[in-house]
Amino acid sequence: MNSSAVYRFALPLGLLLLVFCSTSLALECYQCAWLEGECTIKQTCDPTMTSCMRVTQIDSGMKYHSCRTYNTCNIKAVKEELQLQSNIKLDCCQYNLCNKGFTGLPASGLILCLSAALLLLFS
Repeated sequence: MNSSAVYRFALPLGLLLLVFCSTSLALECYQCAWLEGECTIKQTCDPTMTSCMRVTQIDSGMKYHSCRTYNTCNIKAVKEELQLQSNIKLDCCQYNLCNKGFTGLPASGLILCLSAALLLLFS
């Protein structure tokens, strides 16, 4: 078996294992109620919670971090639940510990980009 055939077999198998190994059963999010500073408390979400949320009060800059069901991650629902009257910025995401900051590429996106590049390279 030549090296080209090995790469064609091993590369997809390795990428498949990488994707499955990087996926956990429950999402992990930061969990803090109304902080000015950085949230460092990590929480494993209930399996029904499919996203991490960060709410920022525009006026005060205070932030609220938690797990949330993705389909209820909208400003109206969050303002009702948290009984907020002020303007807020709402960010929701669906990968581990993503509600600390919202810059950069998610790990799953990075894995997909690298996978595509490797497949093109060894095809």
